[in-house]
Amino acid sequence: MPTKRSAITVAILIGAYIVLSWVCAVVAVLADRTTPSQANLETAVHGVILAAVSIITLVFTIGLLQQRPGASRRVILICVIVVVALIVTAAVLPLPAWMVVTHIVGAALLAAAAAILLRQARGTRDGRNPVKDDFQALGV
Repeated sequence: MPTKRSAITVAILIGAYIVLSWVCAVVAVLADRTTPSQANLETAVHGVILAAVSIITLVFTIGLLQQRPGASRRVILICVIVVVALIVTAAVLPLPAWMVVTHIVGAALLAAAAAILLRQARGTRDGRNPVKDDFQALGV
């Protein structure tokens, strides 16, 4: 079970990803209608799918904040799956440059969230609290 501080940090990172994915979806849909050179229907559909997946991530994150059993594993799993999907999609699909950048930023946010939870889980098994140690080292 992650500490409250690490759960909040993860929630902030995932919240930033959710905002980014919804902004990306709205921009993709608007660009499809107004500037077809910047986005097409496939880009708009892809953006909407990302936004929909972010809702699942939000539900799992709420469970993490409520300290539900297994929530940490679910958040780690969805983060890893979405990071892989974002990287593969950015590398394979012919997306506009702005969407590739949003994919890279989103993947970084989710990878950081998963790393915090994995580090927390590893540290609590051997009786340490590495996330707390990191925050103390930073003077937070």
